[in-house]
Amino acid sequence: MKKLLYTTIISGTLFLYSCNDGTGTNTTTDTTTTTNALNDAEITDNTSGAASMIGAKDSDFAKDAAMSSMMEVELGNIALQNASSQDVKEFASMMVTDHSAANERLKSIASQKNIALPMALSQEHQKEVQDLRTKTGADFDKMYVERMQKHHEMDIEKFKKASEDLTDTDLKNFSTETLPTLQKHRDALKQISVK
Repeated sequence: MKKLLYTTIISGTLFLYSCNDGTGTNTTTDTTTTTNALNDAEITDNTSGAASMIGAKDSDFAKDAAMSSMMEVELGNIALQNASSQDVKEFASMMVTDHSAANERLKSIASQKNIALPMALSQEHQKEVQDLRTKTGADFDKMYVERMQKHHEMDIEKFKKASEDLTDTDLKNFSTETLPTLQKHRDALKQISVK
């Protein structure tokens, strides 16, 4: 009986040794390692896939809206210092308040959707800021109001289109809910008289 037990143990040991790939690791461990590596790859794919859940059109809109709002805030802060008209200063204050709030809301949505928003103004926008930074008084007021009129007309069109075309519900709601604020800004600009 003892002989049979020893023979079984030795046979089992030899069997396990023969299944070894020579590295000292048995195939069960290799399978587990391979399975874990596959699971890690799936997790990585799912994580990177979060950004791809948002269409390019939606993502581009979010980035463009963030860039535009950042510039409106920057120009508004400059207007608070360089404008001579009280109406222009009041409008600039509204720009800083409203566009800062819109940007915070957009950042929150973008964070949930894994959209990387711009952190700084583009070269084109920086040039526009620099152009206005060199002006003061009535010259500043005139240029600032003209630029704001142009930008708000363009933004209103982009937000109208986004409210109709975007597929992401949160971004679509953001565009729809922000549109009246942009229209309010455009209407306020029409009331400002600069010479």
